[in-house]
Amino acid sequence: MFFADAVILVEGSAERMFLPNFIARDYARVNQGYVSMLEVGGSHAHRLKPLIDLLGITTLIITDLDAQLGEAVQPKVGEGQVTNNDTLKSWWPKKTEIDELLAPGIDKVLKQTALHEVRVAYQTPIDVVWPEGAPTQTAMPYTFEDALAFTNMKFFSELEGIGLVAKFREAISGSASVAETGAKLFQALRKGVKAEFALNVLGAEGFDKLAVPAYIADGLAWLNGQLEKKQIEVLSTDLGGDK
Repeated sequence: MFFADAVILVEGSAERMFLPNFIARDYARVNQGYVSMLEVGGSHAHRLKPLIDLLGITTLIITDLDAQLGEAVQPKVGEGQVTNNDTLKSWWPKKTEIDELLAPGIDKVLKQTALHEVRVAYQTPIDVVWPEGAPTQTAMPYTFEDALAFTNMKFFSELEGIGLVAKFREAISGSASVAETGAKLFQALRKGVKAEFALNVLGAEGFDKLAVPAYIADGLAWLNGQLEKKQIEVLSTDLGGDK
């Protein structure tokens, strides 16, 4: 972290395993830079805030909404849900209510200085067309794994495997609606082994063509742009010095 161009903080093992592949394929400047990726083991990124602020380093935090209504629930607007995520509550965007966190236009970027910004990326609603040709339905993912599934329904409806992979396939193929699929995925994820799931997906045919969940894609696009801007500013400073 002390010598990195930027930092990416992720919650779990699945994100840590998938992101390098997404970055190498779609985000050239991030892939070329010296970017430190840290798995923080849950919604504990806020514990690194003092160090991030001290270093003044560009940071992307990929985290979960962690919706609660007495207990963990699928995120929904208008239900009076709150987040259990301390990063979102105490670092940025300093909001507690799910309705606030999912409000259109919420600012996910904390601007400290010109070269030090922090951005959060968390699950947002996904427009899903399933089965193919059916009317669009809105899905609200609970975590990274179901966001990935809602973004790649055909892939997961055909993917062979055990554990969570099998439960995902059954949830997608055996449901009458996206809402029913979401409820089944939510229950599966509460007990499933996510690292095993990630390994099965990483080794599957067609993995290289998976679409990145929108909340992560937006975050990585932002980071890509920040690194491009920083490179231009550094080059401009060097050229000015030569003169």
